[in-house]
Amino acid sequence: TDTPWGVSESGYAAFDVNHNYQYRAFGTPELGLKRGLNDNHVVAPYATLLALMVLPQEATANLIRLKKMGASGDYGYYEALDFTADRLAPGQPFAIVKSY
Repeated sequence: TDTPWGVSESGYAAFDVNHNYQYRAFGTPELGLKRGLNDNHVVAPYATLLALMVLPQEATANLIRLKKMGASGDYGYYEALDFTADRLAPGQPFAIVKSY
């Protein structure tokens, strides 16, 4: 699949009145007890970095995929990619959460 992976708590593509990104814990619907986990699809690159120790080939491939999608800048990987349709403009596949 072309969709990257990496679920963790992170910022996402919503802002408060001061234009700060919002932050929350995300989870895997199949594993979580909390309702509504299926409503959000946010990928945090640092979750992939943590997986390098246990899945080095898969994690490296995912980091390359994230980089090709624009998930990194001059100082490394950004906070997250938000694929949640309710937070995207029409036709926009994802939003990059540009914080570090």
